[in-house]
Amino acid sequence: MQTAYRSWRADTVLYALGMRSVDCSALKEAAGDAQVYLIGDAIKPGKVDQCTRTGYIAALKIGASEESIAFIQE
Repeated sequence: MQTAYRSWRADTVLYALGMRSVDCSALKEAAGDAQVYLIGDAIKPGKVDQCTRTGYIAALKIGASEESIAFIQE
């Protein structure tokens, strides 16, 4: 079996997984110094509204100052 690797330059990367939680430590490690936000089923399996909310909260945090993040209600 041959494995192909591709790379892209990007400011933001979305890595979509299935409907169950998995260990994302390898993804965090591969990201190096880049911020990694786990959302939705990557945290724990949930309902659409819960998963959407975690994505919304993560989006608010991207590029926000530390002071602003303190006001975001999770």
